[in-house]
Amino acid sequence: MGTRLPVCAVILAGGASQRLGGIDKAWKPLAGEPLLRRVVAQLQPQVERWVLSANRELPHHPEEGWTVIADADPAARAGPLAGMAACSQALPPGDLLFIPVDAWRLPAALLTALAQAAGAGGLACGEQAAGWLPLPCWVAARRREDLLQAWAAGERSPLRWLRQAGAITVSISDAEAEGLSLNTADEWARAERILRA
Repeated sequence: MGTRLPVCAVILAGGASQRLGGIDKAWKPLAGEPLLRRVVAQLQPQVERWVLSANRELPHHPEEGWTVIADADPAARAGPLAGMAACSQALPPGDLLFIPVDAWRLPAALLTALAQAAGAGGLACGEQAAGWLPLPCWVAARRREDLLQAWAAGERSPLRWLRQAGAITVSISDAEAEGLSLNTADEWARAERILRA
């Protein structure tokens, strides 16, 4: 095993999954394994610590021995920035790496690149040909207060906040980007085919 990145990864699993019919996709099986467990298995050898940002199916998580942080107002379904703000508020000082729960194929090189890019300005996210990808993103300890201030001021878009806060981007190929989200039934079916091939 290589050296783990000195960061607490936050798996963002608090969304409404509206394009998948409102299911809790964290627990939906992908190639025979719940999506959340697949993401955890990828993260564990790469980071020092990880926690879960979730608002549904909370009884599952203590049985797993996982640390779970809910949004300040879970019923509001305010999107990923709500989870990012809640975890920035609740967790001890340190860098945070925010990962979407549907990152079914997470390249190790991407996390290292984000860590390196965040070194100067404290913020980093991905960019592909079609534009910026706000998640995954690296938020250094010194920038967590900026995130909380933006949230308190009414910001709700991770992408807009990262742009305005001067995040550095790292290049992500289309193939890598495909492994970072599952928002439709077609995307889910394609991921199933790839993993079972």
